Amino acid sequence: MEAFDYVLMIAEERNMTTAAARLFITQPALTLRINRLESKLGFRIFDRSKSPVEITREGEVYIQEMRKICYARQQLQRKLERMLRGDQDHLDIGIGITRGRVWLPTLLPYIQKENPDLLIQVHEASDGIQEELLKNNEIDVGILGSTVVSQELSAIPLGTEKMFFAVPQDSPVLSGLDISHNDENHPCLIEAARLNNQVFIHGSQPYGLTRYFNLICSLYHINPKYTLNVGNSETAYFLAGAGMGITLTLSFMHQYPFHQGDTARPILCSIKDVPLTRTILLAFRASRSEDPLILWIEQAIRQLFFQKSHRGSENVI
Repeated sequence: MEAFDYVLMIAEERNMTTAAARLFITQPALTLRINRLESKLGFRIFDRSKSPVEITREGEVYIQEMRKICYARQQLQRKLERMLRGDQDHLDIGIGITRGRVWLPTLLPYIQKENPDLLIQVHEASDGIQEELLKNNEIDVGILGSTVVSQELSAIPLGTEKMFFAVPQDSPVLSGLDISHNDENHPCLIEAARLNNQVFIHGSQPYGLTRYFNLICSLYHINPKYTLNVGNSETAYFLAGAGMGITLTLSFMHQYPFHQGDTARPILCSIKDVPLTRTILLAFRASRSEDPLILWIEQAIRQLFFQKSHRGSENVI
């Protein structure tokens, strides 16, 4: 695995001398180790005759697969560490990347203050990956924006949050509408038909906001012109501001600082007479439904983000 660390550094720097300096070894020593590894593998990872250094096709596959192995190794190490410590003093939390940026600066200090002996690890991942992590006992709880599909898991509804279509300011969808004073409390109300034949932006995985976008399109017969797939809802929101298309977004996204060059904050829109909301879930393994730690983190999230103190008050979509 040490040799792979050298490979990653070269792949990042694309320069043997710079990579060696960052690894605190000499450039000849680094070259020797890479030569030995390539000889053992039977192919070249890098084309070092070029400047900057280029990764070969075989090298790309090797690096991609080795990253998976390294991740699996890290997860195994964490699992073994948890077994040695015991679960009572450790909490692994799964959360979406965009939500993590908004919630974690509030949630983690609260947990630390209220339970200073609790060791916390955070895994930022999509809903689908969080489900797999839960099934594999790699996280204790996952904060999800879509219904769990595995029978091994249970979920508690934490609260609801508003969803809107984020529309570029120069979009024909907004023609003739008043877009002044636009925010999550004063969205533009539009007919669903206005969204037909428009470019949309969302993630490629059928979880989270993408799931709700597909559901809305089906219910209200919205036919996109085409879809631009991106990695997360934050990127989609800023691309909407850049005029690249329309995206389904969450109310807290409109509170983000928007300093994106010449682009403008997108306009929040809602379909007339159709308030768009989704239920946020705390998911965990079904066998831990009465675990005091699970119940405690549920109450903490409710108190911080939903101001609710009782279970089961919302309907899961």
